[in-house]
Amino acid sequence: MMIKYFLASFSLIFLMTCEKEDEVEDCAAVSCLAQTASIEYVNANGDNLIANKTYLLKDIRIVKEENLVNTNQETEETQVQFFISGSEGENTYSIELNDSENDILTLNLNMTSPRSECCNPIFEIINATYNGSSIEIITENNGPKIVVVKSQD
Repeated sequence: MMIKYFLASFSLIFLMTCEKEDEVEDCAAVSCLAQTASIEYVNANGDNLIANKTYLLKDIRIVKEENLVNTNQETEETQVQFFISGSEGENTYSIELNDSENDILTLNLNMTSPRSECCNPIFEIINATYNGSSIEIITENNGPKIVVVKSQD
């Protein structure tokens, strides 16, 4: 009887002191920061092309590796919000503004925080091109913003 008690106690102590390194983190309990950026479309006069209904938010689709990365937005917003995703280096996003106008955004990303078991990595945008032309990145509301001047043919 004493041996059974000793073995049970030893087993219980052993289980309580084991390292939990091999356990998978409960990702439901983790809050990850979704990294977003925005694009504002303007004409040569600086008029916002979403505000004046040249482009409609509901029609704009931003795709990265066959995944839609722009967010559902309120109709009164005047910039397109999208999730930054990919890997360190050049990342290409296809932008469908309407049925007949498709553009390409390329972001050169630098990883500032590595991927964890539950969250994606955090990136900084080193530089960007829009349809092959260099474009400036502005910081607005603690996030990157890209202003694209579109010529109206």
